[in-house]
Amino acid sequence: MSQQSSAVSGGKPQAMSADHPYPVREVSALVASWINRLGEAWVEGEITQLKLRRQSYYSYFSLRDLAETVSLQVTCPSRLLAEGTITEGTRVIVHGNFALYKGNGSLSLLAKDIRQ
Repeated sequence: MSQQSSAVSGGKPQAMSADHPYPVREVSALVASWINRLGEAWVEGEITQLKLRRQSYYSYFSLRDLAETVSLQVTCPSRLLAEGTITEGTRVIVHGNFALYKGNGSLSLLAKDIRQ
């Protein structure tokens, strides 16, 4: 496939084959586009693996499902955790947008608000 050809034409993925596979960058762009269409969401869970970085703009944690062994990575402004009332094990509701980090293909919820 040439450098200038694209797997997306008119907003729809073109059919690919073993002879003409998607480049990783185009798969990432397609997945990111689909994820962006999800818009904002409220998600409930329990905070685990909290990496509070008070000196940094962003902090990170996992949001674990309350009933099953499923987690979602969350990136949030450190100011949302600054009061210290939200810690490991805290049950919360997080409001934000989903995003794909293209560097490693990981899904994250970008938090705008966190409520206990």
